Amino acid sequence: MKYAVVEMEWSVGMRGKRLRYSVSEIAAISLDEDLHTIDTFRFLLEQSNGYVRSEQHFEQGKVLVAEQKEGWEKFQEWYSGHDCLVLWNKELREIIVHFCPKIDEKSKKRLKTVYVQKLFDSMTAGVPMESDRILWAVEMLRLRCEAEQLNRPLYYAQLLVRLFRKLCTAGKKEMGALFFHGLIEEDYFYISQYTFFPQLSKRLQQEQNQQIQKQMKEAGYDGKVAKDGVVFVETGISCWKFKLSENVIVLHYTTKSLYRGVRTLCLEFEQSATWEEKLHQILQKISETDEKFQFGVGSLKVQQMIEQIAVKFCHLCD
Repeated sequence: MKYAVVEMEWSVGMRGKRLRYSVSEIAAISLDEDLHTIDTFRFLLEQSNGYVRSEQHFEQGKVLVAEQKEGWEKFQEWYSGHDCLVLWNKELREIIVHFCPKIDEKSKKRLKTVYVQKLFDSMTAGVPMESDRILWAVEMLRLRCEAEQLNRPLYYAQLLVRLFRKLCTAGKKEMGALFFHGLIEEDYFYISQYTFFPQLSKRLQQEQNQQIQKQMKEAGYDGKVAKDGVVFVETGISCWKFKLSENVIVLHYTTKSLYRGVRTLCLEFEQSATWEEKLHQILQKISETDEKFQFGVGSLKVQQMIEQIAVKFCHLCD
């Protein structure tokens, strides 16, 4: 089994009603069945508009500079000896199939592919995820990463190799042959049956709960987070409960005065919103709602108003 880990520098646009891909660099790393690096290639593809490069592109490893057609032919030739393609997600597969239609024929009419992001998500089922999956994966697996270097295809491919090795080591340990069967057949059913990194998952959840409670305390509220992820916030006027893990968050609240009874509010967030952003807006909404309840029966302000009215009434009677 030989794996080809591939990353590209590319852009996409429309030509009429069809997508047009433009690729300027390909970084490709070859791994043997033990996931050891056996070869590295960088392909710099010349553009028809006379694309000019600086010498810094030639710092590491072997580099092939070629016209688009010749460059893709060389890539097909290099890839043909591999059994499986390793990518971060599906976008690059579409580009490769677009420029290298013969690859499917050389791979028994099927481009076998492993998507590292999908693999990571399956193996960490139940763990709260950040929007930037690759940096989150790096943090969870405790890998060293220079984020500013991720715009370089070769560095990105090298990081993918390290991620893939870590995930494969964990998968093989837990599932043995079943893991690799599911991996190569693109069937993640077996893999998703298991929750990997359980101790790390528990620790991350505890740390997040502590941060949530700290943020609520800084906002002047008492609160806690239950094991099922439900957040409880108690103010002097109302009690609230909600979950931060959803994009449309329903806030259930009970007031302690005039409007006593369970009511709900809904707040909708973008897919990329972090729990900090969600909690900040929710605490603002709680504060605004509490303001509306300030004149509830039994509140201090109402008692003061009644006392003031009583005093005035007594003066009038005198």
